[in-house]
Amino acid sequence: QQLLCGDTLFLGGCGRVFEGTMPQMHKSLQLLMSLPEATLAYPTHEYSLANLAFAAAVEPDNQDIQQAIQQAKQLRAKNSPT
Repeated sequence: QQLLCGDTLFLGGCGRVFEGTMPQMHKSLQLLMSLPEATLAYPTHEYSLANLAFAAAVEPDNQDIQQAIQQAKQLRAKNSPT
């Protein structure tokens, strides 16, 4: 499956709530989490490194975040999307 998730979901984060409510955003994210693990998500913006930097500031010892940062940097160095 493929998902065009617009501004709802990004690598390392989710979108901001400009319209609607936080409970609606939470419900949307729960719905996305219920999709099969093999689903490929395609967000509309490349915010990965910024989102992951924020995540690393919140959880500096999280090795999964550190690994995701390195992978994102490698992809961006090749001008590839994350």
